[in-house]
Amino acid sequence: MAADTGALIEQQFLDTDYHKASIRHLDINADGLVAAGLQYEGEPFERAPLIMIHEQGSPIETFWAPEPSQSEMKQYVGSVRFDLGGSYFAASCPRGNLITFWDARSGEMVNALRSRDGCGVCAVEDGFVFTAGTGRISHYNPTVDDIVSLDVSATGKVFWDNHLTVWQET
Repeated sequence: MAADTGALIEQQFLDTDYHKASIRHLDINADGLVAAGLQYEGEPFERAPLIMIHEQGSPIETFWAPEPSQSEMKQYVGSVRFDLGGSYFAASCPRGNLITFWDARSGEMVNALRSRDGCGVCAVEDGFVFTAGTGRISHYNPTVDDIVSLDVSATGKVFWDNHLTVWQET
């Protein structure tokens, strides 16, 4: 849809084999590439794509994680976020206690990190910040494959869910 007029620009559909899939979250990078995380409401033993990418004028591309990560995603992606450069994106899988990181162009999953009830993901200057339902906040830089737990105890009360945003006082 055109943001200014609401006019339909293009419409895409997943393969009918995946009619039990729904979009849970999406993000768009500066180049117009859309990443979407899906939830699949089929049988637990059924395999379905949980990540899709779309660029206007092209068909939808579905991305599959290598096993065992695909199964560990538990048929649910809670949040998707591109990094600030638009080259990578993160997809959180809170039901599977997993945060996955993807190369946006190749579709390759570059890493999967354990995070109990991990869902919130936010792009920061050098990667991502992600949160867990346990109160843990971590930073991950996909270009150097480095993860650091952040101490937020000094900030006072901190609350979040599956949506994170960088907030700066002006």
